[in-house]
Amino acid sequence: MPAANSGTADQENRWWTRLEKSVGLLVSMATLAVAAFAWMSIKQVNSEQNITREGQITDRYNAAVENLGNSSQDVRLGGIYALQRIMEDSPRDQPTVIDVLSAYVRAHTSKAPSVTADASLDRPDGPANDVAAALSVLRDRESRNNGSGHVDLSGRDLRGADLRGAHLHGADLHRADFHDTDLRGVDLHDADLHGANLWSANLSGSKLDGHLRGVDLHDAILNMADLSNTDLVGLNLHGAKLGSANLSDSFLLRTDLSGAMLRGANLNNVNMTNATLVSADLLGTVLAGVDLTGADLTHADLRSATLNATDGQDDTTVSIQQLLSAHLDKDTGLPAKLANDTRIRKAIESPSGG
Repeated sequence: MPAANSGTADQENRWWTRLEKSVGLLVSMATLAVAAFAWMSIKQVNSEQNITREGQITDRYNAAVENLGNSSQDVRLGGIYALQRIMEDSPRDQPTVIDVLSAYVRAHTSKAPSVTADASLDRPDGPANDVAAALSVLRDRESRNNGSGHVDLSGRDLRGADLRGAHLHGADLHRADFHDTDLRGVDLHDADLHGANLWSANLSGSKLDGHLRGVDLHDAILNMADLSNTDLVGLNLHGAKLGSANLSDSFLLRTDLSGAMLRGANLNNVNMTNATLVSADLLGTVLAGVDLTGADLTHADLRSATLNATDGQDDTTVSIQQLLSAHLDKDTGLPAKLANDTRIRKAIESPSGG
């Protein structure tokens, strides 16, 4: 009898254990179900909020763009600053806003005058208020949200515009398109122009003196640009395209022109003291009268270049050691005192030409 009671007790214990496990499993499943339901509810709420937010952004965007077409400048200004707020609230919409405001500036400015136009066309006051506002929004945007967007102000008259940038950072003009743009008198102090297209842009005149300090022109396209009488001291022009550019009477002391293309550039009276011209392309370029004192000409292409006096210019100021580090050929025009140096003759006759 006692053995039978013991067996019954064991069965009851096992039954209660299974029951407890079943109840625990049901509780766990119920907890998971509640958690899943809560997560799905939160996700649905977030989704609905995102949809609502996106709808609000869309409505704000449409209203802002509509204001840009208003006849009142005050209303247009409101639209411009509304787009700025949209960029801040919705970073993914920044590329679209960049395109819209770039198009606005192009539509509300005149075509750039010819580079041969009379100097009396200078406009010291800069563009109209609405255009100035659009430019300020474009220059002060958060660069990390640019995405595929880039400023396109090509072919327009932007004389006297302020592109300095606000606060501690300079204007974000990275990859900006300024080809054929009139930028005379524009303040570009500390602007980031890395990779900008300045093909045939007009940056001429002393108005830029001191305003290009700190400007990054690395890889900038400056072919045919007018940079005459401009302070380019210490700038980064590494890899810049300066073919047929007018650099006459400019200051390029300590300027980095390594890998730059300078074929056909006007270098009359240019001071290149201590400039870096490593691997620069100066093929066929006239360098008469240029001061190259202390400049690094390592692997610079001086084939067919003119370094001897011509057209009233003096001989180029350059040393034998500098020339020996560059690429020369029989058509390189050299000052008489250097042309007959045996080391120079040997370098010219060598297969490497340098």
